[in-house]
Amino acid sequence: MIFYITRRIKHNLVKGLAMAILLGFLGWFLLLFNGFITQKQIEIDRAYETMPVSVVISNLQGTQTDNLWIPESVIDYFIRDSYSYLGKQEPVAFSSYVKDVKIKSTLYYTITANPALADKGESQNQKIVGITSTAAEPALSQTEGVQIHYFVRDGEAKLGSGEPVCIVSESFLDSLTMDADGKYRMVLQVHTSPDANEAKTISVEIIGCYTKADNTIYCSWNTVAEIQKLLSGEIIADSLEATIRDNRELDAFRVLLKRHFAEVNPTGEPTPIPNAPVLSYFRYAATIHDQHLQQTVRSLSQNMKTLQLLLPVVVVLALIIAFFAGFLYVYVQKKPLAVARSLGTSKNTVLLSIVLENLVWIAVGVPVCLGLLRLMYMGHRGLTCVAAVNFGFLAGAWIAGYVVCGKKAYGNSE
Repeated sequence: MIFYITRRIKHNLVKGLAMAILLGFLGWFLLLFNGFITQKQIEIDRAYETMPVSVVISNLQGTQTDNLWIPESVIDYFIRDSYSYLGKQEPVAFSSYVKDVKIKSTLYYTITANPALADKGESQNQKIVGITSTAAEPALSQTEGVQIHYFVRDGEAKLGSGEPVCIVSESFLDSLTMDADGKYRMVLQVHTSPDANEAKTISVEIIGCYTKADNTIYCSWNTVAEIQKLLSGEIIADSLEATIRDNRELDAFRVLLKRHFAEVNPTGEPTPIPNAPVLSYFRYAATIHDQHLQQTVRSLSQNMKTLQLLLPVVVVLALIIAFFAGFLYVYVQKKPLAVARSLGTSKNTVLLSIVLENLVWIAVGVPVCLGLLRLMYMGHRGLTCVAAVNFGFLAGAWIAGYVVCGKKAYGNSE
């Protein structure tokens, strides 16, 4: 048996290698096709994981996102670890859906101890703006041509912390002098409005400057919020936005958002607050900016669905090609098989030799497939389809052998 199979392999070496290359190519193509489907799913997952989606608080018309006078009760939704609704503690905090919260609040400062600023008229009722990060203030954006230079390491992180630090404009910095420690410091009288009488004195360190002709001082939001609490008993934000923590939870977050914010309505028509004890209306609207994410996911999902619809067709075509390749490979060898049968070789022996010979070509096709995968690797999904194609090749070869060996013209039966 082994001698007979070896002779057949040597005699059909070129044809057999051609079959091996064909099977290797078909296997590689099916793995590649399945890999494209897998890749689309990976790209969808990556889009959900990496594409930033923001939620922005605005007026009801959606035309204003700054100077909104947002109360502490609304701010707490985004920054507190606990969350209550209608007097009931909710198991999942509102803040767990968001990250990188951007808040901006404004107070006013007066410097009377600096003659240089007083002579310029720059010491009275200028703004001191508290920000959670420079991203919370569009006026500091690089798109506006503004550059920020820090004098200390991790300046951005310090500005976003609760430390009494700030940044000022370059022109403002030129009016100041360093202290004995080589640092810039200021003592400010801070109040809630230009005409407010009550003020609080704070000392701040300047840790950076920005390239813009402006007298606005930017410091950590926590510092401003603390002063607001001391002066007026409440914290007020000018603007509020955040980034969604997990884009796959967008739908759940939308439901939660509808409890506390209206949808943008260009007419500005008030929207009643659902489940409120008394009739009341939303003061603010919230908009989730996820258009780019939705367009990307929609496009990738459509491509993936198209590939999934084509996959059965591709698999069937590969099976047909493999089946007829195996069938023709054996059928064209009618004469050698007839000689074997005429010499008394049983049908089962001939069929077994055919199967074993073609298993050799299948085994040779494996490194061909692996070699092609090295050129374009797309994963291991689709191995079942590859096995089915090889089985189809064997089935075609076996059926051809059965047909050839079963003809009475070839002499002996089993």
